[in-house]
Amino acid sequence: MKIVRKVLSEGKEDINCRAKKLNMTPLMTATMVKHLYVVKLLVQRGADVLLVNKHGENTLLLSCQVGAVEITKFYLSLNVFDINCRGRWNSTPLMRAARYNQGEMVKFLVSKGADLSLVDGSGNNVLHTACRSGDLATIKYLLSLNVLNIDARNRSGRTAAKIAKFRKKQDLVDFLKFQGAQ
Repeated sequence: MKIVRKVLSEGKEDINCRAKKLNMTPLMTATMVKHLYVVKLLVQRGADVLLVNKHGENTLLLSCQVGAVEITKFYLSLNVFDINCRGRWNSTPLMRAARYNQGEMVKFLVSKGADLSLVDGSGNNVLHTACRSGDLATIKYLLSLNVLNIDARNRSGRTAAKIAKFRKKQDLVDFLKFQGAQ
C-alpha cells in the first residue's frame, strides 16, 4: 500500500497502464491478488473499472474468478456493472466463479440476483461449468435452488453428468445420477 501511494503521488504513471502479456491494468492485478485496499485506492484515484484485459475480462469477472467476495461487493456497489456481464467464452461472473471452484462467490452472486438460466458461448449453463471444476458442494447448492435442468444439454449435446464423466469425476457422476440425471 505504501509503495502504491508513493507511485501515485509522483503522478508519473498512467493509472490505467497495461502489462504487455495479458493487457492487465494495475487495478486488474490488485483484483487478482485480492488486495481490497489497493483496489479501493486505485478506484478512488481514477482507475477505470470497466476496462478489459486481452481476454475481454473486466475487474468484476476477475474478482469472481479468484473468489474475492469483498472486492466483488465493492465493485457492485459502484453501480456500473451488470451482474450478468460477459467475458471470455461469453461466460458470466457466476460461471467464472463456478468454473474456478469459488463456492462462496457462487452463493453471493446468486443472492445478488445473478441469472442462473444463462449459457456461455458453448451452451454451457452454470451447472455444466461447475461440473468441469468438480466442486460437489457448489453443485449441490446449485441443484438445491430447483431452477436448473439437470439434463440440459450444451451445444455439443453434453449434459452436466457427461462433462463430469469426461473429467473423471465419478463422485459427481454418482451424485448427479442419484439426483435423477440420465
